Amino acid sequence: MNTINTLCEASKFFLCCAGESKNLEQKNYYLISSVLCSWMLFESYINRAALTLSKAAKLGAHERAYLLEKELRVDRDGIFQLHNSYPPTTIKALFILNYFSKKTAKKTKQTTLWRNIKECEDIRDSFVHPKGEEIKSISLSKATLVREMVISFIKYLNLAVFKKKLNIY
Repeated sequence: MNTINTLCEASKFFLCCAGESKNLEQKNYYLISSVLCSWMLFESYINRAALTLSKAAKLGAHERAYLLEKELRVDRDGIFQLHNSYPPTTIKALFILNYFSKKTAKKTKQTTLWRNIKECEDIRDSFVHPKGEEIKSISLSKATLVREMVISFIKYLNLAVFKKKLNIY
């Protein structure tokens, strides 16, 4: 199974486990796991798309470097050097849409889908970068929203950029 399918199935598996669990603490573990797998699915898809698109002939050096999570900088000797760069996945997704499709960042940011993806990112961030001592709980409906919005955005980007429908559920 490839990474995209594995993470898609894992997020669904954890949602199903949460739905069946009678123990509230266990249920929360499953829901958090589903959210994290869903976001990993998003990141994996964007990174895979970026790698594929980095091979496009029409790219300049800076664009190719960006897609490969690199940055060109001039060193003290006046020579370009590649440095690691880790842009936020949502920004990389906007770059891909802007550069490889007719969807502009401005138009994309005005969609409900984008607002939902940003909400999903906030939910993910609350688990990955907690502000307090306790990790908050999440509802089944919120975890389901994260999974559904990630899949919807992946399908949206895939159709816009690669002109193909993607069959993931």
